[in-house]
Amino acid sequence: MDVTRAIVVAGIAAGCLGHAGTAAALTTLTVDKCLASQIKIVGKGTAALVDCYAKGASTDLPAAATCLGKAMSKIDPALDKIETKLACIVEGSGATRASDAAAFAAEVDGAVGHAEKCDAAKTKLVGKYVAAVTGCYAKASGKTGSVDPACLGKAITKLGDGIAKAEERTDCTHPGQAAFLLNAAGAFAEAQTCAFDPSNPQCATCGNGFSDPGEACDASASAALWNQCGADFGCVACNCACPTTVVFSPDPTAPGTILDRGWTGIAHRAPVVGNGDVTMQLACTATSRPCGVCPVSGPVPNPQAGSGQLDNRRCTTDASKPCAADAVCAARTCLGGTNDGAACAGDSACPGGACPVAGTCDFYFGSAQPLAAGGVATCVLHQFAGAVTGTVNVESGEASTTALLTSRVYAGIAIDHPCPRCTDAGGINDGARGGTCDGGARVGLPCDANGTVPGRPDFGRTSLDCPPIPGALLTTLPIDLSNATDTVVKTLTVDSPNCSGALGGRCLCDTCNNAGAEPCAANTDCPPSGGNPGVCGGRRCLGGPNDGAPCAGNSACPASICSRLGEPTKPSSCIEDYTPDGMATCLDENGDGQGKCAEGPIDQTCSLGSGHAQRVCLMDADCGGGAGSCESAVRRCFLTGGGTFQGSGYEGTDTLVAAGMADLPVRDASAPTIASVFCVGPTSSAAVNNVVGLPGPGRLTIQGHAAAHP
Repeated sequence: MDVTRAIVVAGIAAGCLGHAGTAAALTTLTVDKCLASQIKIVGKGTAALVDCYAKGASTDLPAAATCLGKAMSKIDPALDKIETKLACIVEGSGATRASDAAAFAAEVDGAVGHAEKCDAAKTKLVGKYVAAVTGCYAKASGKTGSVDPACLGKAITKLGDGIAKAEERTDCTHPGQAAFLLNAAGAFAEAQTCAFDPSNPQCATCGNGFSDPGEACDASASAALWNQCGADFGCVACNCACPTTVVFSPDPTAPGTILDRGWTGIAHRAPVVGNGDVTMQLACTATSRPCGVCPVSGPVPNPQAGSGQLDNRRCTTDASKPCAADAVCAARTCLGGTNDGAACAGDSACPGGACPVAGTCDFYFGSAQPLAAGGVATCVLHQFAGAVTGTVNVESGEASTTALLTSRVYAGIAIDHPCPRCTDAGGINDGARGGTCDGGARVGLPCDANGTVPGRPDFGRTSLDCPPIPGALLTTLPIDLSNATDTVVKTLTVDSPNCSGALGGRCLCDTCNNAGAEPCAANTDCPPSGGNPGVCGGRRCLGGPNDGAPCAGNSACPASICSRLGEPTKPSSCIEDYTPDGMATCLDENGDGQGKCAEGPIDQTCSLGSGHAQRVCLMDADCGGGAGSCESAVRRCFLTGGGTFQGSGYEGTDTLVAAGMADLPVRDASAPTIASVFCVGPTSSAAVNNVVGLPGPGRLTIQGHAAAHP
């Protein structure tokens, strides 16, 4: 981030509130005729640039390029001209000074607003103030070297009174900006002056009461308003340390948070469980700002686990069991029943419960996730499979990480009740097991509520203290949740597997032809099988003595069949239109990478307002009886039909797009959207595979809050 933008962003973050002190800090300057001319040239040129934006704001039009070009010519060429006539302390910086002035003018326009007459007046006043302050400095440099405080005071009064008058109007985009604009413009004038007078002792600005350009903070300034680093960072020598951790808190209520599973489209737009904070470590090479691109690793324990954040480090075979090391999970204890938590060697020691096998101590990604669509329900526990690695740019907020999950998919208890619920009515993740589990392996036993699903009141509060019963496990899926704060695209290629449920063409995802049946997007994702390279979408023996062996027909599979796991793959479940070519068209109506079937099917589900949006319906009574609560909508779809690699009968774009987005951090806090596309394997439930469309693609975008800490 350039220093001018840093000033403006910091002021906006502070709510454009007041700031004690004056806005111009220089009291003495080197006496030099050329210096005086240079300062005056930059001040007048900056005022001209700012005025271009003021003219645009008064008519709600962009600043005219001709106006900006003319104003720029008042700086660089003018400086070159004066520097050829006089011996100057600093020469040859005309292009830099002009660039700084242009950036400052544009940022003032962005900070003040660009739609109202009040905005135009305030913008013009800032330009006049810069010209007035630099005029005071130029006068001092040309005569005695002492800056006249009355000259500065007059400029300050004019700006303050002028903004107050402008803000008497009711059309200001951002009212209450007087102190912020005073500080920002004064700091800019000082920085440009110091660029020509670098040996001036006062140009060492640290400790002058302001957060000046190039400073991340200033301990003498009001840290609450002008410190550009997080509130828990100290300020040493007008800089603050690089962060060592970052906490990402998903926001399931944000419009950018979506979960789409499978190719049928029935399970698209599933809501995500909240309160699943994840903490990562940063290992920046730099020790202070700017920090740049830093390696990220983790997860690590949440700093407030059990005190408002999820205690997400648990045993893999018993999610109710918090841990700090593998040894805790290697010691087998009863899960549920009358001896819950007691040491055991087998199920016989756990009446009414089970004795899980030894596990490891891993990090969970959120609480138990209830999922329900198309009349089928599942409950999923997500664990990080190994370390998360990647990079984070501390200044820009851009991030890219590699993350693998192990997702344990359990049969749901009921469509309104996929996961066991925790009756805890106290604070979520407060560390107090104030409720009881209403189902699952620990039914009737204490629990702390860990998360809720927005818009799904039937799902209640879920908890890792209330895991499903082990016998309900449908499958354990590996999920490649590698993600980025950028647009992530998965595209059909010649290496994509052939669709097994459509005539010709290729699909994004299938499974490998071995016993592991790993989800895959190409042969390179598959390990060797039967002594040969693995085949994504290839057949294998499903049971019998040759279980998992690659095969070409049933004769190679005694006591079993030669086939693929899950539902036969297709690009989508869209209905063909009635044109002669009979295309099943998936359209991107809004250009956002989200598809809808042009000709249907039409799905009927309960409205969000009914409180039962997970239900399919035929009439309002199925949704509780509210008028219009049973809604009809065209089915969603992935845009993976059509194009170069699809056979006849489907139309689309060959791509699956997840739209991530970085967010510029302000005081080490930002609101990024992380995006991921991946392949999802089938479960052991034919109903789940049929409704969701598994194996098939998956897409997840999570908008949330990121906070860096020292």
